[in-house]
Amino acid sequence: MPGYVLIVERDGDLQQRIGAALREAGYELAAETDLQWARRSIAVRRPDAIVLDTQLGEDDGFRLADELRRSDETRGVPILFLATTAHRGVAHRAEARRRFAPADYVALIELGAERSRRGGGPEAAQGFPWTIGRFETRALLPRLADLMTVPLPGMTPPAVPAERAPEDPAQQREGHEVEDRAQTMTSDPGTPGFTGTLKRTPFAQVLQRLYVTRATGSLLLAHEEAKKIVDVADGYPVSVRSNVVAECLGQLLLEKRLITREALAESIARMHKEKRQQGQILVEMDVLSPYNLRRALVEQLEAKLLEVFSWPDGKFLFRPGGRPAAQAAARLERTPATLILDGIRRHYDPGRQAGVLDRYAGRFIVLSADPMLRLQEITSDPDELAFIDGLDGTRLLEAILQEATIPNAKARLLLVALAESGMIQPHETTSKTPAAPAAPPSPARAPTPPPEPLAPLGSGELAMMLQMARTQDHFWALGVERNATAPEIDRAYQALARSFHADRYRLSPDEDRRMAAEMFQRLTEAHAVLQAPARRRAYVAALATVGDAEPAATPADSQAGSLSRVTPPPENAQGAAAGLYQAGLDHLRARRHHDAVEALRQAARLVPNHADYRAALGWALFRQAPADARAARAALAELRRATQIDERHRGAAQHLAEIYAQTGRTDAALAELERLLGADPAATELAEEIRRLRGD
Repeated sequence: MPGYVLIVERDGDLQQRIGAALREAGYELAAETDLQWARRSIAVRRPDAIVLDTQLGEDDGFRLADELRRSDETRGVPILFLATTAHRGVAHRAEARRRFAPADYVALIELGAERSRRGGGPEAAQGFPWTIGRFETRALLPRLADLMTVPLPGMTPPAVPAERAPEDPAQQREGHEVEDRAQTMTSDPGTPGFTGTLKRTPFAQVLQRLYVTRATGSLLLAHEEAKKIVDVADGYPVSVRSNVVAECLGQLLLEKRLITREALAESIARMHKEKRQQGQILVEMDVLSPYNLRRALVEQLEAKLLEVFSWPDGKFLFRPGGRPAAQAAARLERTPATLILDGIRRHYDPGRQAGVLDRYAGRFIVLSADPMLRLQEITSDPDELAFIDGLDGTRLLEAILQEATIPNAKARLLLVALAESGMIQPHETTSKTPAAPAAPPSPARAPTPPPEPLAPLGSGELAMMLQMARTQDHFWALGVERNATAPEIDRAYQALARSFHADRYRLSPDEDRRMAAEMFQRLTEAHAVLQAPARRRAYVAALATVGDAEPAATPADSQAGSLSRVTPPPENAQGAAAGLYQAGLDHLRARRHHDAVEALRQAARLVPNHADYRAALGWALFRQAPADARAARAALAELRRATQIDERHRGAAQHLAEIYAQTGRTDAALAELERLLGADPAATELAEEIRRLRGD
């Protein structure tokens, strides 16, 4: 193990991305979101290094650094500061390094700039809004490694097996429940959904089949004395129960050294006495933060599930049934494809990998023709996404591995997971023409990740989008012009379909999932019609015939697919856009920046030439990720569009100036403010801001 690292970062998404990069590099991790719990975590176990956000809500990360340097126990612990707000300059970095040595200071906007230099298509260069939100978290690894090159006295020794936790009454009860439920499931005279052995049908393929059939019910797994029951809802595993006593929460926390053995023993004693949940007791004892409790409960469920990938054989039986009862404490949150990838990485040796890939040896590989399968969420790593996007049916398996832009071992495991999750298939041709629907990467540059999809929309925004989609034609649905080429249609469909894929809405309310599914179906229908030349010609001809009226059923209709009315009354689009705009402003005021971006983006899409919508979208893009250079470019593009629509738009100009100032472009900020002051000489606050920027 390279060492034990504590991440103290208030942004949960950013924390997870940094943690994923460090975990992949072999670091042992713990994480907290505030100073109070960071102090307690350090008291329980001193880290070998700390990744520390400089701004933690109302607290300052430098305050914790001061405390660490005043303590003999932690004076030498390396600190890697993360400046997630605007970078304050070289002098500030030098001061942090000097004052808190051993320390380094990284402004995350630099990581975004590094990423943009390494890759990105023309859309990224133009600030296209689908491409924001990624930065290279792995760029932190060499910085952290440099800080930790000299072992500190008392650094974490190599990992040794943790002591066995005392008997956990909660896990014992769960074990009895699993035994009883297993007996009931196997003795049920009804016909099971499907059954078999894991040697014949590996666990990954069992999960994939449940996903494809959108199954709901209970899956019983058995290997020797071990039994596990996985509750499944609409194809997604949501909870796991096990009769393996070692898979208790306390054992997991003890192995991760998040709690001491003494704290564990006390919590179990209180569980026996008070008949309450262990996690709640540990939080009350001030030895485990609520944040780490939530993470540990999810990790416990995942550990129970992923352990099944290590079974060489076993039996399974699936019984369809009603939706599982809601789990108050935790539920599995990741998609089946991401779980399959994780399980394969943990437990598939070279022999098992070869057993999967041998089916594809000497064959061209292409992404699945079924968009529901090929667009599954399997990884968030940009390089892995680019690798997947390059599977266009023009290369043999052997060439794909030989030419992989990611490490060969990683490429093999990823291909195994893609195969087991149904995301790839052999392309039955020797032609060098790429198989539809994938588009080949341009030979002029390396493959780049596909555009990042939208986060799930709120119920109101989703309902308005769906209502508009029901009244518009296929070109509007995909956001393309009537003369769009096949590659343009492909790119538009891929981005939008990912955004409304079932995986994106798996944790949303039932009605939201239903609306997203309808949007996905409409986008898929639009893509199928516009990609087939004959169907497209028939569809365009039908549009020209019916005009604004609802068409009657015709032979062309059966070829082109169902037709929507071509253009809704203008007030429909304007009313929907106004509602989305207001929702976006409400999200901005509440600092729900991601939700604001999605609502305002849809408003600008409905009414493209509205300066207020463009200005608000630009500011929301920047506020969502102020440290991301790509986000800043997208924000500037929207704000410039707003000033092109209305050159006197004060809000757009002020936001432009503020972004320029925060990203170190003082001259550009001054030019924007002076232009605005020229249009409104009486604006004294503008004059004051200009003087402040000049240092007068």
